[in-house]
Amino acid sequence: MISGPLALGMAAFAVAVLMVPLTNRLAFRFGAVVHPRADRWSRQVVPILGGLAVAIAVGAVAWMALDEGTTLYAWFAGLVGLTAIGLMDDLWDVHPRYRLIAEALLGAGFLVVVFDDLDTLPRVAVGLAGAIAIPVMTNATNLVDNSDGLASSLSAETALTIALTAIVAGMKGNEIGLGLVVGGACLGFLVHNRPPARVFMGDAGSLMLGFALAGAGVLLIHDAEIHGSQHATAAALAVPLAAFVQFGDVAMVSVTRIRRGVSPFTGGTDHTSHRLVRAGLQPSEMLVVVGLASGACGGLAILLAWFAPAPLVELVAVVVAGVVVLGLETIVALRIPFETPVATTALPLATAAVAADSRSRR
Repeated sequence: MISGPLALGMAAFAVAVLMVPLTNRLAFRFGAVVHPRADRWSRQVVPILGGLAVAIAVGAVAWMALDEGTTLYAWFAGLVGLTAIGLMDDLWDVHPRYRLIAEALLGAGFLVVVFDDLDTLPRVAVGLAGAIAIPVMTNATNLVDNSDGLASSLSAETALTIALTAIVAGMKGNEIGLGLVVGGACLGFLVHNRPPARVFMGDAGSLMLGFALAGAGVLLIHDAEIHGSQHATAAALAVPLAAFVQFGDVAMVSVTRIRRGVSPFTGGTDHTSHRLVRAGLQPSEMLVVVGLASGACGGLAILLAWFAPAPLVELVAVVVAGVVVLGLETIVALRIPFETPVATTALPLATAAVAADSRSRR
């Protein structure tokens, strides 16, 4: 049995670091790799099953360390389900429609289990909310997995924000353990995934992380309902801040693609990360900039839970933060317009980086 908040994160970190070489061997054996190409980041063959290492780290440590119960079993079911769907997508491709259906069903089922103390009609409403909210977070995480180290670093920040927000609010539910476990696993994977990445997490990792983070946020909200204190309420209201940067990128990409007559689900090189590198930042510098933005949103969430202002004041703060994030995304979209990259071996690394196809980068 693993005990202690810090021990959870450290254990998940260690398992992820140690498992990546093993999943890399599995990827090479089954041909789950990305080959060098002028319009991609990598200059070597890179395995894409690193997400399995993250899933194993998250699942194993959480199973050993957290309280048992129906809610946790439901979370594990979603974790395993999304990992399996992502793995199938990595190996054989799964139509986005079927992925969305699976995400919606798992999300609805998870929330119905979590809020089992509600009457029938409210539980149906909660299930419908889960069928929307869980896929949104899952695909937001999946879509930011388009650059070396981006999804792993943002997911780590989101997970740690959820855990710390619950801690400062005085709560003691499983959301704290899950946040620390996911955060530790992501940081462990980042050891191998930082620029230039030696492994990609694939859909098996990004879809799983999206569900894991959404699930931890749902547990925080449910724990806040039970806790009933003003600090707990503040923590629940601040939950969206933990993933505002991911949501902002998805919003910007979706709007600009629709304006170009392109499906939002199509891979492309028009994400915030690609545009920032196109503007002149090195990949590592881009990670710092995006990470600081995410950290600022997460820090605001923690402060709101700590000071517990009136609900209306907190809602205004959250809305203002959302407007700022969307405003910055708008500036990025307008000042660094999307350009179809030209594949050529003469491209320097920083320029070729923005030409990475996001479907193959996952």
